[in-house]
Amino acid sequence: SGQKVCYGAFKRSCYKLAYFQDLSRRVGFQEARQACEMDGGALLSLESEAEQQLIENMLQNLTKSGSGISDGDFWIGLWRSGDGLATSSVCPDLYQWADGSISPFR
Repeated sequence: SGQKVCYGAFKRSCYKLAYFQDLSRRVGFQEARQACEMDGGALLSLESEAEQQLIENMLQNLTKSGSGISDGDFWIGLWRSGDGLATSSVCPDLYQWADGSISPFR
């Protein structure tokens, strides 16, 4: 289940937002990734700062007072690879999107 929102501005992208108020139904990163793939999609990979702003606005609207969604926890497809021992100069190189693309901005 989830709410599907489509916008024409970003390559005619559609975003499906799934939220579970029941804490026992919430899942971790890998489970969320698999659920998206089983539904024919993928965890979000942002391609620009403008798209990031669009998503931030969409999530802020979802978590407004009276919406029933209070904590605003959502999974996106950004993850950190490596052993966590890297220096800050190489830290950006450790982040990538679940679709395999690098993260040009954070």
